[in-house]
Amino acid sequence: MGATDSAVLGHCSADGTGVISSGGTAYSCAPYRCVAALCQEHCKANTDCTDGFVCQANKCVEPADKTSGDAAQDPTVKYGCTVGGHSSGFVAIAFILGALSLARRKN
Repeated sequence: MGATDSAVLGHCSADGTGVISSGGTAYSCAPYRCVAALCQEHCKANTDCTDGFVCQANKCVEPADKTSGDAAQDPTVKYGCTVGGHSSGFVAIAFILGALSLARRKN
C-alpha cells in the first residue's frame, strides 16, 4: 500500500510531511506536504514543499544555488546577492574609477 492509498484511511502527520495510515504506518510525502490526508503531487508555493525543497514549475525540487524560501524563486537573487540592484552599481562605479585612473596615467 503506497502513501496515496494509505491516505484514504489515514491522516496527515502532525508536521504535515507524511501520511499515517489507519494501522499507524507512516509514509513520507517528501518532497511534497500532506494536505487533507493526501500526499500532494504538485506545488504552487514553497510552503507546499517539505523543508529543503522549493517550488519551481509546479514541482518541489532542491534549490540549485542552495538558497531557500522565496529567494530561490526570485530571478534578481543569485547566490545570496542581489543581481541588478545596488551591488551592480558599485561594480560600475569601480570600473569607471579604474578607467579614469588609467587615463590619468597615460597623460
